[in-house]
Amino acid sequence: MGRKQQNGKAEAARVRLELDAPAAREVFVAGTFNAWKPNTTRMARDGGGRWVADLAVPAGRHEYKFVVDGRWCCEVGPDGPTERAADGVPNDQGTMNLVLKAAP
Repeated sequence: MGRKQQNGKAEAARVRLELDAPAAREVFVAGTFNAWKPNTTRMARDGGGRWVADLAVPAGRHEYKFVVDGRWCCEVGPDGPTERAADGVPNDQGTMNLVLKAAP
């Protein structure tokens, strides 16, 4: 997904984030694109226990995490939210962040 130029200004890139968390009551996403605010970007539950969010973010590299029922995580496993992430990067809190790259 990319961005368009309109009136000389660049529009934000559109990205979709998804998380499998069938037992979750609420899921948010927080990252560099929303100043790490844990309660501002709510994800929506789709039909099968999957949570999705379609976001408009500035082009470039962004780090993020999910906030599942109040717990920060990178993914949700059989034992609940976890900081593990196969494709994550270490952060200064000693845990992991996920990375998305929004194309211009």
